[in-house]
Amino acid sequence: MSRHILRNVARALLLPRPVGVGWPTEAVQRYIDVLVGIVRRSGGEILGPQTGTVGDCADFEDNRILELAIAGQPI
Repeated sequence: MSRHILRNVARALLLPRPVGVGWPTEAVQRYIDVLVGIVRRSGGEILGPQTGTVGDCADFEDNRILELAIAGQPI
């Protein structure tokens, strides 16, 4: 998981409808805490910004997902 993705999940949950979900701040924080807990209990980690930049997709956010997938590959 990356901090970038967690921020975007929180942003989408906070934004009012019809663009976002419109959750209250407290509910969003609890949800993010649950996600982070799942990541840690499953042996994963929260990664910071990646050094390599992927630009294969036209969508900026899709490129961030690809970067995370690359960063999570075993060496």
